[in-house]
Amino acid sequence: MPWLKLTWFLLWIYTGITLLIMFKKEDFLNITVCVSAMFMLFNTDKISKNLFRALVLGIVISIIFDIGWFVMKHYEYSSES
Repeated sequence: MPWLKLTWFLLWIYTGITLLIMFKKEDFLNITVCVSAMFMLFNTDKISKNLFRALVLGIVISIIFDIGWFVMKHYEYSSES
């Protein structure tokens, strides 16, 4: 797989950033996506296309969740001034 090294690299960056973000806010969804992706990359023979599609859906949902969190925090901090 030509994309395997890039996928591993980006997954570790994503996991590291997620762990750092957890110092500031509770972030259960992103870390779940990271652990699921690691499981899939460690066990490539056991995953199916549908399971991979579920991972992509999880990433999209986590991005939407994070955008919603940022919007709520923006309104919370902007109303204080």
